[in-house]
Amino acid sequence: MRKEELIDNVSIYNDTLLEKYLNPENITQEDIHEAIHRSDISLKIDPIIGILAFNNKGVQPLLDAVYTYLPWPFDLPSIKGINTDINEEIEREPEDS
Repeated sequence: MRKEELIDNVSIYNDTLLEKYLNPENITQEDIHEAIHRSDISLKIDPIIGILAFNNKGVQPLLDAVYTYLPWPFDLPSIKGINTDINEEIEREPEDS
């Protein structure tokens, strides 16, 4: 029940998932994760994770959710700013360093 509710709500913002949802296709867990990830990048949804903090039981699921759902550096556009030394606008691409 909750899975169908999640798919219904996320498919509003993701055409690929919506197409699989409307046609009788099998939706995999990877499809759902990708749809949540892309919807979060486009600022259409905000994933909320409930965890248990007692004895650090929720730490690993939280880290897994951060890796799976939140934007990676290369998902974000380049950043524009002003170099104050030469008073010129510059653009910085995301780097893995």
